[in-house]
Amino acid sequence: MKTAFLIILLIHGFIHILGFVKSYHLAEVPQLSLEIPKSLGNLWLICAILLLAVMILMIFDKPWWHFFAIAAVFV
Repeated sequence: MKTAFLIILLIHGFIHILGFVKSYHLAEVPQLSLEIPKSLGNLWLICAILLLAVMILMIFDKPWWHFFAIAAVFV
């Protein structure tokens, strides 16, 4: 079950990176139809970093990964 959750975190983190890429026009992302302002793109990037941090902390069995997960949810 932990492996499945880690895979979901990885995929979700990469989806947030797509939002950042779309907001800065670094690549064409036709799957995201709405225009994303750069300020929201920055939040997408922060959320992606937090999700990937949660994944890494869970892999190394750090007991404080919950704090990063909560921060990602609020962002």
